[in-house]
Amino acid sequence: MPISLDEFKKGETQNSREEIVYQLLGDGKAYSLTELENKVGIIRPKTKDPIDTIRYISEEWSFRLDLDKMIQDGRIVSKQIDGENGALNTYYIRKEFLK
Repeated sequence: MPISLDEFKKGETQNSREEIVYQLLGDGKAYSLTELENKVGIIRPKTKDPIDTIRYISEEWSFRLDLDKMIQDGRIVSKQIDGENGALNTYYIRKEFLK
């Protein structure tokens, strides 16, 4: 059912995942891929249900494409940093903070 312009103006807008990431990285700190995923609502499933797993993998892949686009646009930079137990973690920071 259509709504009026006034009703539309009263509605809330949801930021894109790119905007959420860009705003979050505005504090000048670098965040890991997992931290960013959690902030935009991409949570690893707690069960081994195939549907939940496929949904998670799809969302994670799509989000990585969003981050890659932000890197290509020159908005953010990523680096792999050694973590605990020799694992590599990917971290992201706004490019403006590297100057």
